[in-house]
Amino acid sequence: MPESMTLTALTQDLKLALKDSTKVFDDTESSEQKQNYRRLIKTAIADMSRIVPCIRQGTLELIADEQFYDAPAGILIIKASHWGLPERERLQPWQPGYPRSLPVAVLEQSETTKIRLSPAPTASQIANLGSRYPYSYACQHSWADDGTTSLPEQYRESLLLRALAEAMRTIAIAKVSRNTSVKTSVGGVRQGEPSVLYMELMKEWRATG
Repeated sequence: MPESMTLTALTQDLKLALKDSTKVFDDTESSEQKQNYRRLIKTAIADMSRIVPCIRQGTLELIADEQFYDAPAGILIIKASHWGLPERERLQPWQPGYPRSLPVAVLEQSETTKIRLSPAPTASQIANLGSRYPYSYACQHSWADDGTTSLPEQYRESLLLRALAEAMRTIAIAKVSRNTSVKTSVGGVRQGEPSVLYMELMKEWRATG
């Protein structure tokens, strides 16, 4: 795990970028200060999937005529289904065993997130193609205080920029400051209203994708 991605290291650099605005987040108990910066970083990490997709592999254990299956935690979208593709590559459409109609995986949101296969796999399909349904999906990046993360370290500056934007959003909502200044690794020192800086920083952050 990279030391530069720990809560301590990220908080230190975020404080440097916030300059005098740190008082908004430091004017609390020591334990609350840590949670303030952790919240900014966690929000930034969750949003990083918009410019740096986190792609993982999953597998469903198929049951004949069953459409609904549990989805993995944090799933955003299903990118691709791979069930039956080896057979399609190996066989010609006119050959016996060629899978013509395969179930399509889509997300269903209700009380819990489910993966729905349409149409449901049949017993015959499972016998021919196997009961394991492999697929790839996009999810939110994970991060822990000790630096364990799915986000590549090369995107650290982009992460800090997003966290800085979130800090400006927090200050703007709280209405604790009409004018503030921040320091970014790209644009240097900037001054202005927190709401304006938030929009500028978000525009710059999106451009890093």
